[in-house]
Amino acid sequence: MQTEITSKDNSLVKEYKLLQSQHKQRSKSGLFVIEGLRLCFDILSSGTVIKCIFYTKSILNSSQGITNIIERAEKSVCVSDSIASHMSDTKSPQGVFCICTANNSRVCSFEQGVLILEDISDPNNMGTILRTAEALGVFDIVLTDNCCDIFSPKVLRGSMGAVVRLNFHFTSDLPLLIHSLIKKKYTVVASVVSCEAQSIRKIPKIKKTAIVIGNEANGLTKDTVNACTAKATIPMKGNAESLNAAVAAAIILYELCGQEIK
Repeated sequence: MQTEITSKDNSLVKEYKLLQSQHKQRSKSGLFVIEGLRLCFDILSSGTVIKCIFYTKSILNSSQGITNIIERAEKSVCVSDSIASHMSDTKSPQGVFCICTANNSRVCSFEQGVLILEDISDPNNMGTILRTAEALGVFDIVLTDNCCDIFSPKVLRGSMGAVVRLNFHFTSDLPLLIHSLIKKKYTVVASVVSCEAQSIRKIPKIKKTAIVIGNEANGLTKDTVNACTAKATIPMKGNAESLNAAVAAAIILYELCGQEIK
């Protein structure tokens, strides 16, 4: 049995906390952190390199599968329950954490359905949207520069590990990227709240469809909407003016990309 770490000043514990809290540190190092047994298993099965796993004695004794992660990790560290509580950003820590290498090799093929996210700022929304996209078979994701960090703990947890299985493209000029997709014979659909837009049910369902979802508070920018080939809205009853970005994305993805799933 390894010596149990009981100090918050341990260098690996400090590194984990920095990666957990600072986007700048994640970008600089090319590393990210995850917490929880299910997410660690998902990350392991994706082929992501686990640089270090932290575990408590209790999780080691209660979960047989954790030994597989320990054996595959480059480094393993046993921590006390109090250190696990210090490292955790959940109310009920399971006692397992990993530092992982961000995989930059998964890039968009632009040969199938595409989901474009403009300035999505809420990590919970981002995680839910990415999890939904994977479930509905949309693996190419375009993100603008002002989107939240996909390797933040909340996004990773909300996506249930989808972040490491999807293909990403980052852009600082979304209208230009949209024009390039149109040249590739894509129908690019702007999701808007407007009585002038078509009902999502009337948009033709073709393989080369790109769906554009905007910021939670402000929606899509005018330049982005003008660059798209179609504007779609979700018909609603009652007094609701709009839907949560993640909910809207799920409905539109299902209508345009997911109905062939059996």
